[in-house]
Amino acid sequence: MKNINTLKTLMITAILLAAGGSAMAQATLDHNKALAGNSLPGDAPGYPITLSQPGHYVLKSNLQVPAGVHGIEITGKNVTLDLNGFSIMGTGDCSRNDGTKVVTCSGTVGSSIGVRVVADAATVRNGTVSGFDYGIDVVYLGNGTQGGVVLADLLLSRNVRAGLSSNAAKGPYLRASGLIATLNGENGLNVFNGLIERSQANNNGSIGFSLNSQVVSLLDSFAYGNRIAGVDKGVLRGVNLQFNGVNRTGSIQSMGGNMDGGTPF
Repeated sequence: MKNINTLKTLMITAILLAAGGSAMAQATLDHNKALAGNSLPGDAPGYPITLSQPGHYVLKSNLQVPAGVHGIEITGKNVTLDLNGFSIMGTGDCSRNDGTKVVTCSGTVGSSIGVRVVADAATVRNGTVSGFDYGIDVVYLGNGTQGGVVLADLLLSRNVRAGLSSNAAKGPYLRASGLIATLNGENGLNVFNGLIERSQANNNGSIGFSLNSQVVSLLDSFAYGNRIAGVDKGVLRGVNLQFNGVNRTGSIQSMGGNMDGGTPF
């Protein structure tokens, strides 16, 4: 009898876990679904794809986003967006003059954003965002008490203004790792509040890491060949700055292990 009761308990637990997991079920995204719409709650046909419900969303193809619209908008909390190695592509493009370090961008963009995050407790990871006004934009929402925003293992390239913008004085606390921001028309990464680690900002048209505040920590990262500066402001540890217009500017606090060209600080 004891074994039967134990078996019943295990079966009931499995059923409850399955039922609980269904609310967070995985959904797939691709270009054809984006055009058709209505495959997700609150998502109209065409772009942007709107992610309004908690869950794990996985990209299954590149997204070719028309000019003047956003690619994906995350409007619901507790969303994980896995680009799955694919790209979200706008209509812009940028190139660099290696002599002057000037980055010139072309293409009709129309103030578009690749991934616009307007909800807390969101994660975006594992792919490329290129050809927009801003690659990723994290928008002010509140005080970040629901878990903040996590960005990981992303290439943010050839965006007309910046690879990443997260400039709200409050709002979700940003944690970013494994980002590469390169060949963006202005700054590589604009971040006001949070932590960036193991990331690169290379060959951008203005500043590599524009941190704007000493509440932003930049750890174990690299800035190379940016036209104006490698880093502006922030708290730095283990940061290597090479061949930027100036390697660092603004108010920088060093936690050690940094290199300004060949000079440690």
